[in-house]
Amino acid sequence: MLSLRVAPHASTGVSPAMMMFGRDVNLPPSLARGHHPHQPVPRMPRCDYPAWLYGRLQELHHTVRERADLASLRMKERYDLRAKRPAYAVGSKVWLFDPRRRVGHPPKLASWWAGPYVVERVVNDVVLQIRLEGKANARPRIVHVDRLSPVVPRPEF
Repeated sequence: MLSLRVAPHASTGVSPAMMMFGRDVNLPPSLARGHHPHQPVPRMPRCDYPAWLYGRLQELHHTVRERADLASLRMKERYDLRAKRPAYAVGSKVWLFDPRRRVGHPPKLASWWAGPYVVERVVNDVVLQIRLEGKANARPRIVHVDRLSPVVPRPEF
């Protein structure tokens, strides 16, 4: 565990030990090789040390927050390059993901997809109103597109 706590994180550039203590941990192997912490604690009266450490930790946490935000933006950009959300039009047929367990039906054989449903209205980019196909009096449902999958017609042989 110690090796994980003293290793700098890839996205923040700072080790968890640095985040907790405001300085790198002095380990015997690094001291034997003559490697000293890159930012030693300055000489000061004992009463000034807590204020100095608090300021150092605040500065360090601010820097790490900025780096984490930048790393998050980079990850989002990389994800968005390949992410494709299907565009559903009014009248298109979809399956609805509905993982509820039904009494008397073994879950091993149960289908988690219900439908097919027909898209009645596009509320916004990610929310649709759907109704069970062939049931004009069925109650419409408002669902998120992450719960939908387009109906692919079966090939005719």
